[in-house]
Amino acid sequence: MSRLEKGTIVPLSGVDNSAEAEFARALAVALRRELKGRRSIVKIIGRWTEASDRAIKNWLAGRSVPSGFHLVVLMMKSDAVLKVVMAAAGRESYSAATICAGSEAAGIVTPSAMAMSEDI
Repeated sequence: MSRLEKGTIVPLSGVDNSAEAEFARALAVALRRELKGRRSIVKIIGRWTEASDRAIKNWLAGRSVPSGFHLVVLMMKSDAVLKVVMAAAGRESYSAATICAGSEAAGIVTPSAMAMSEDI
């Protein structure tokens, strides 16, 4: 009996509900606007995230949303992505400086602190 006969279901697209689709489109627009005019947007994002070209192309087309780790890396590298994520979370009033200052006061290791410790 083949896999198809067993009823394996393959999703047609990576984004199912309308809220997630809207978020995926907003991230795509943010990334394309921030990197507009650069030669190879996919390769730049690939260097940032180490994600596959296919995944990045899906992000840029608004067909899927980056995974948790990839999303965090994109937020570290792109102010536009950070703003989209903060808006989606209802935290438009927070700035990157406020977030970093609050997390450092709470003892949370931030990416900037990690980078500084790697230099030592």
